Order: sequence, then C-alpha cells, then structure tokens
Amino acid sequence: MKNKTLLIAAVWLGVLLMSQVYAQNTFRDWEGVDSNDWMTPTNWQDDTIPEGESATARIYNSTTGSDPVVPYNTVLREDDSANLRNVWIGQAGDATKSGNLTVEANASLTTTENFFIRNNSKLTSSGAISVGNVNGLIVSDSAEVILKNGSTLNRLNLSSDSTATLESGSSVTEILNPRDNVQLTMNNSYSRNLIMAGKSILTLNGTINGNFSTDSTEMQYIGATGTVNGNVQLGGNDQITIAGTVQGGTFSLNGTGTAVIESTANILSDGEQSWLYADASVTWNVGANGEIGTLRTNRGGTSTDDGEENFDGEWRYTGTTQSGETVSLLVVLDDYEIDGETIALQLVSDIQNENVFAEEVSFMWKGKDVTDDWTWIGNGTFNGIVIPEPSTYALLTGCLALIAVMLCRHRA
Repeated sequence: MKNKTLLIAAVWLGVLLMSQVYAQNTFRDWEGVDSNDWMTPTNWQDDTIPEGESATARIYNSTTGSDPVVPYNTVLREDDSANLRNVWIGQAGDATKSGNLTVEANASLTTTENFFIRNNSKLTSSGAISVGNVNGLIVSDSAEVILKNGSTLNRLNLSSDSTATLESGSSVTEILNPRDNVQLTMNNSYSRNLIMAGKSILTLNGTINGNFSTDSTEMQYIGATGTVNGNVQLGGNDQITIAGTVQGGTFSLNGTGTAVIESTANILSDGEQSWLYADASVTWNVGANGEIGTLRTNRGGTSTDDGEENFDGEWRYTGTTQSGETVSLLVVLDDYEIDGETIALQLVSDIQNENVFAEEVSFMWKGKDVTDDWTWIGNGTFNGIVIPEPSTYALLTGCLALIAVMLCRHRA
C-alpha cells in the first residue's frame, strides 16, 4: 500500500512539473495573414507577438484560415529585434510544413534556448542572430541557411542533408563539425578549426584561419580564392581539390587519400610532417599556358636574408612501403593549349628518393599516356613536349590529300 501511494505521488509530481514546464513555454504559431512583418501582432496566433523568456515562435504552414494555407513568409525587418526562448522553423516530423524567415540588416534575433530549422525550411539573414543553447542554430532535414554580408551568428550546427552558404562579410563564431551529407559553402573568414564529416562537402572560397581536416568520403574543394592558414592533413579515404592556398601549417597526404592540385594552387607546407606516403594519390592539372600548382615545403629548406622561408625544402617520400603500397602520381595535360613547345613542370620543391619519385610519375594527355615524352631533370621538375595525337596528324594529312585531289580534278 505504501509503494502504491508513493507511485501515485510520483505520477502527480511528474504531471505537475510538466504542466509548469508547458506553462513556462508559450507557443505562438506564425499565420502571416496580413503581411510578412514579424512585428505585426495579427500575423501571429492569438494576435500576439512571441516575446520574452517563455515564448516559442513556431514558423511553418499554419493550420488556421484557408485550406491549404499559404501564409506570407516571415520577415524581421531592419532595426527590429526579437528576444524569446525558442524559434522553430519547420515542424518536426512533417516535411510538408516548412517555413521561411528573413532577418534584415541591423535586425537582431536572440533565443535563450533553441533555434531549429527543419524540413526544407530556409533562413536568410543579414542581421544578428544569437542562440543560447550550446548546440547553436540547428539546421537539419534538407533545410537551408544563407548568411549575407553583415550578418553574425554565434554557433552553427549542420546535419541531415542541410545546406549553408556563408557569404563574404558574414561572421560565424563557431561551426560545429558538419555531418550527414551537409553542403557548406564558405566565402567568408572563419577563425577556428573545421572538420567535415559523414559525406559532407566543403567549398571554400574564403579563409579558414585554423586547421582543416575531413572525416568525409566526399571530395572537398578549396577554390582559387580560398585559403587555409593552418594544417591540411589527409589520410584514410580523404579527398580534396585545391585551386587556392594552403599555408601556415603542414600539408600531408597519407593512407589512400587523394589530392587534386589545380594549376592555380599554392601549397606551402611547414615542417617535418610534410609527406606523401602509403597508397595516396596526387593529380596535377596543368593550365592552358603551362601553369602548375606545386607542392612546396620548408622541410630542410633555406631562408632569405630577412628570415623568410623559401619553401625549397624536401618532401618526405619513400615511394613504397613494406606492404608494397605506392603513391600514385599523375600529371594531366588536357587543358594545355601550346602544341610542340618544350616546357618545364616543377611538381614539388624537392623530394626524398627522387629517382623513385620520377619513375612513379605518369603524364596523360586527352586520355593518352605520354609519359615517355617527359624527362626528369631533378629539383622536382620534368621537361617535356605536348604534341597532337597521331590520329590528329592523320586526319590533317587526309584532309590535305583530299584537298589536293579536288584541286587537281578542278584544274583538269
């Protein structure tokens, strides 16, 4: 009997506590029946703007009014501010109910707890957003975030097929490691380390002032204007395409990692851990006029009279391991446009076991192996000549012969 009494008391206590929690969390649904203005009371449930430490704004297709409801998108207008407990854009578990919120320049939106964006919903901000929960702004289920010039956000949390574009001039203090098929485009400057995980993809056209690494099996991209001022260390099945700059830290390629180096790349690796190792793969794409991005390191290199590194040092490289693994090295000449001219391509500043390295480098032109046309001359450099394929010559010869025959017949 005593245990039964205690059980009943516990149940009633739980109900009481839940009631208090619910009472402290006042929900207001966006209806958007009059305009897109957040600050218009009649756009909200019960004609009341959600505001204060107990308020939760729920922005998704409303169930009131016409059927189906097509409310105005929500806009927190310039110089307006909203301070509340939670913001939920998109209804959890219902992909048919999504929302669209715009925060204009000089507007501010602050939550003391959660900010969720779900189910194909969208946030576009040029203002200031601050989220009180340690999980930050949580974006999931194919939702999208666009942070424009002048916008600020304290913490961004991306997962579940979500997309984020951080435009130049936007600021995010911390990005929790993106995962689960996230697409992240960074055109801004970010001052922490970043790890892409779970098939997520980074396209960097801005700057990361910190280390970058990937636990994703997808290709990562550092664009021509992108810069990483820190370590970029690849292993396992990591993949990266570099058209921009990597400096201020160590670049290394290990395991079965893959690096595609575009002709505009500028890779400056700092220190002893500058290596190409195991069963990794490096591809250099040569530019139209013979431009090539090189792998340069200061490991054992020299300095200028002013103490600046020349990055003319030697990469760590064995060529093969005890298990017989070999680094794959490929130069692709498809974009090169000057036929019949000898050029020099410096692939690395210098490298250990250079003779082994030279034997492992292959050259391809329009699907054809032209390695025999290239000669290793040391100091990380090959000399060679790009010529038209024999089939091209045959076609030209055939055309000239046909023209000659036609001219002869014409004269006859």
